[in-house]
Amino acid sequence: MLEKDVIIKKAQEFVDAYFTSKNFNKVKTLFAEDASWLGASSNTLATKPNEFEKYFEIGCNHSYLPDITNQDYQLLYYKDDYAIVYCQYHLQVAYEDTLFDTDQRITIVLKFIEADWKIINVHASTPNDAISQEEFYKNEINKLGLLELQRNLKEKTEQIEMIIRTTAGGMKGSIDDEYYTYFYVNDELCKMLGYTYDEFMEMSGGTAVGAVYPPDLSKALADCQRCFLQGPEYKTEYRIKKKDGSLLWVMDSGRKVQDENGNTVINSIITDISELKEMVNRLKIDQERYEIVAQLSDDVIFEYDIRKDLLEIQQPHPSGPIKTIEENFIKDGMSELTIHPDDRKRFENDLAILLSNQVSHELYKYEYRFALTPNNYNWQRLLMRRIFDDEDHLIKIIGKLIDISSELRLKHQSITDPLTGAYNRLYITKAIQEYCEAIKD
Repeated sequence: MLEKDVIIKKAQEFVDAYFTSKNFNKVKTLFAEDASWLGASSNTLATKPNEFEKYFEIGCNHSYLPDITNQDYQLLYYKDDYAIVYCQYHLQVAYEDTLFDTDQRITIVLKFIEADWKIINVHASTPNDAISQEEFYKNEINKLGLLELQRNLKEKTEQIEMIIRTTAGGMKGSIDDEYYTYFYVNDELCKMLGYTYDEFMEMSGGTAVGAVYPPDLSKALADCQRCFLQGPEYKTEYRIKKKDGSLLWVMDSGRKVQDENGNTVINSIITDISELKEMVNRLKIDQERYEIVAQLSDDVIFEYDIRKDLLEIQQPHPSGPIKTIEENFIKDGMSELTIHPDDRKRFENDLAILLSNQVSHELYKYEYRFALTPNNYNWQRLLMRRIFDDEDHLIKIIGKLIDISSELRLKHQSITDPLTGAYNRLYITKAIQEYCEAIKD
């Protein structure tokens, strides 16, 4: 075989080992120790032995397999112990649903080292017709880059559209001026408020400031100013008047960014929080009602959180603040509630029923003796209701203590003689009748 044919064969072996068979060990045997590589893109440069080896190992381990056709090898230079081979071929790579289809060329420099030709430099490039036609080109980019750009743009557009469709609200873009003038409002925001795009822009005057319900404007602007003093992001809540005249609570959050011209703009997401606001308002009203009832009542109100093992006791107003017991409810709770020792066993049995997870929303009524002052026990009626979560797990017991000592005293007076203390005739007659009826049953 002629020496020129040997050199070309070395170049062919490299192309086959690297691109087709991906034989990393074979590739290493074809190169000199101080070889270098200059790829077709700006980040494919390897000049040091460790860089070179790492680069080719990664290339050989790629999962895709290229299809190489129309290979053409030419010996450009051959003298003494140096040679240059030029190779041009057509490359097709199918990778992640994308087809790369292009012509490529490689210039391979070889040196005769220790009785064998070794590759010392490889320069890969992609021909571009625009370069061949003009020395400088401004309006042309290569076909491969354009297809990749279009694919990425399509993916990002689909992702953005999905986010917009699944967001409970809309999106807007504003200029960072005094009124936060709109440069973009999406259809979802207009539909959320019942407007067409033109109607919304007319209602708002084309600005974010104009869209805010006037009584909420000062607070919304203050929120934005406070947030922007700390960084580029902001968040605020306000109402917007819908087309039907009703008011919609929204969460407005966004971030300042620089556009392609260096101008500051604000990209924002508007979220409908009306239901959340209504729920919070109901909770606030319920809390205020609970506090008012506690203040106006002479009863002791308590709440036991099952999960936290936390007992809170509200003494009658104005006795003082809520007392809290964080652990050992049964032991410390009875001590705090000062249950009479003779009633504690019965209380524990009743409590076991209450702590069971059997779903029931009935009102439980029990009567025990409590000492609201030291060693002074009075009869109290204990009323309790249970609260369950969405999965029917018991989470809280809420109740109150009602002093029934006066009630029992009146009842006792109604059945006894005030002078002797013995049961009166009316009570004895009724008791005998009830006893006789019980015997018949």
